[in-house]
Amino acid sequence: MKVSNSYKQYRIMQEFKELISEFYPGKVSLLDFFIMQHIAYCGEEGTTQYDLSKALYITPARINPVIKRLESDEMITIEVDDTTRRIRKILTVTEKGKQIVDSVVRRSFEVIGETREENPQQLEAFEAYLDKMFITVAS
Repeated sequence: MKVSNSYKQYRIMQEFKELISEFYPGKVSLLDFFIMQHIAYCGEEGTTQYDLSKALYITPARINPVIKRLESDEMITIEVDDTTRRIRKILTVTEKGKQIVDSVVRRSFEVIGETREENPQQLEAFEAYLDKMFITVAS
């Protein structure tokens, strides 16, 4: 039976959401996870809410409640950087948040049955295709 690509995308996202809930119990949205994942990918230097909104093409107003929820769940920390004239809040992922991101990413590769080491060319091509789609949609 043929299934539309839109439905395939929907089912993949639903499965991904279930996978996230294995490691991050409670009510968590895909956006919550993706924001935490992006903060984790920024490393120890972290990111600001402004830079986060620019990178993910989401308004700061939409990100703010997610940031508050992630902080209250002890997934991220918010530190004030007052070394400049403007006070900036630096967002960094906690060890607990990093473990969840790492576990979800590792498990997602297990689910699809591939790892970067086993088939790097296919994954690189897929990531390049996703990059192209993202740039098209986000611009």
